[in-house]
Amino acid sequence: MTTNTVRDTSHTLQVWRENFLRVILRVTLVFAFLALMPSLISWNDPFTPLVNIAAYILLVVITFAPIPYVMRAVTFILLPFALGAVGLIDTGIWGDSRLFLFATVVFTAMLLSTRAAVVTAILSLGATAVAGWALINGQIQPLNQELIIGSAGIWLNSTVALLMLDVIAILGLALLQREFEVAQAEARSSLSALEKERSLLEKRVEERTTEITEKTIQLEAASSVARRIAEVRDLQALLNSVVSNIAEQFGFYHVGIFLLDDREQYAVLQAASSEGGREMLKLGHRLAVGQTGIVGYVTARARPRVALDTGADAVFFDNPHLPLTHSEMALPLIIRGHVIGALDIQSEKANAFSEDDVEIMRTVADQLAIAIENTRLFTESEAIIGQFQALTALQTRDAWVNYLRRRAPAYQYTHLGVRPLTDVRPAESQPTESGWTLRVPIELRGQEIGVINLRRKQSSPPWNQREQELAAEIAAQVALALDTSRLLEETQKNAARDQMIASVSNRIRQTLDMETVLQTAADELRNAFGLTEAEVRFNTPPSPEANEHPNGKRPGAQKGQD
Repeated sequence: MTTNTVRDTSHTLQVWRENFLRVILRVTLVFAFLALMPSLISWNDPFTPLVNIAAYILLVVITFAPIPYVMRAVTFILLPFALGAVGLIDTGIWGDSRLFLFATVVFTAMLLSTRAAVVTAILSLGATAVAGWALINGQIQPLNQELIIGSAGIWLNSTVALLMLDVIAILGLALLQREFEVAQAEARSSLSALEKERSLLEKRVEERTTEITEKTIQLEAASSVARRIAEVRDLQALLNSVVSNIAEQFGFYHVGIFLLDDREQYAVLQAASSEGGREMLKLGHRLAVGQTGIVGYVTARARPRVALDTGADAVFFDNPHLPLTHSEMALPLIIRGHVIGALDIQSEKANAFSEDDVEIMRTVADQLAIAIENTRLFTESEAIIGQFQALTALQTRDAWVNYLRRRAPAYQYTHLGVRPLTDVRPAESQPTESGWTLRVPIELRGQEIGVINLRRKQSSPPWNQREQELAAEIAAQVALALDTSRLLEETQKNAARDQMIASVSNRIRQTLDMETVLQTAADELRNAFGLTEAEVRFNTPPSPEANEHPNGKRPGAQKGQD
């Protein structure tokens, strides 16, 4: 049991004694008043009422006056003692004197201590013995003349009985007080343990809350970086944005992004957040893969590396442009199991990176790697799409050039109706004698394949923006319809050609006779092309000696004639 626990137990017992004394004084006042009234009326001698009145007044004073506890308790204990002593002279051993003396011992044990109760018991026994001796020997006269004093044996028996009751009361109250103190000590010990447990729990909750708060801030920062990663499509702008956001959101001294060169021999710095990093960019800073620094280690082994104390790390590269670095963390940028670079983070504090920091930055590195790959794919896709569009535009232009060489139709609507045009003159959007003219190009895949000229009366207002947009939309639909018509016409021609080839082939294959095949082929070719003459013959293979013609040319075979 600790000293504090004993002090708290004593304090609790003292509080209980003060509350008990306060209650017992008020109860005693009530019953003492009820006992005082009959005594004032029926008492024969004048001395006893005066004593009772004085005792009652003293009881009132110690009940309500602001006096110390010990003085109040001692005064209260003296009242039953005085009543008991007076009772011995008044009523002898037969009256209520023994009850008052016994109550004195009990109240002393309850209100003061066991030792004080023993002293009070001795005083009570002494007062009883002295009063008995004095009354038996006639040294004093009893207040009640009719009192039967009794013999010394009777007084001795009464004194022994009183002693027995005092001992029992003192031992019982001492044991009760000890049990009370033990119970209070156990309660205080349990309360102290609960207080310590609560304090420890509050501390753990506070630490956990701090960790959760810090992790929430880190996750919010990582989310902000991730949103920025998802927004940017230009590779260099993406890298610059990421290093700036990580350095700003997490408060790091330096953030750099390395990408491997084409031969994957060096990790080349592509973006940096610090002043020293920007100087390194100007110098074309690079680190050999698997040989130089933590970045070289990470890009060769495809796993993160953290140096909490750069001075003790064997792999750390002491860069003169970053003299304040005391902690460094590098994470590989991996796409489909292939390392494409590394995210390098440095701090001016030692032991700056926790496991949570590594996990969060690993997530950022994975997102960054995906964004870099997506940006590259996006750039390549844009280039391919651009090439495809350029090729499509070129094919469209060639197709329409060839088509318009065969036919170039043009039509004009007037008040007389629609008529074909043989000459098309481009017109600008400017006033003429006949009104306002609007030129709307017919464009298809970036190529102008025609034009729509619109002319208003001179009294009409000029073309507004809405009307020009409507005319452009109509021109776009006209372009699609024209291209569809051209494709349909070419498709029909191709279908007719394929059908003719199939028909000729079928007729030729109807016989296995060689001469019949030659005759059928000549006849079908003449009919298919509307020829006046068609000729099919064999050529005799030239001999090796006749490989060269006398004029230096090989002889050819004549297959047909129109």
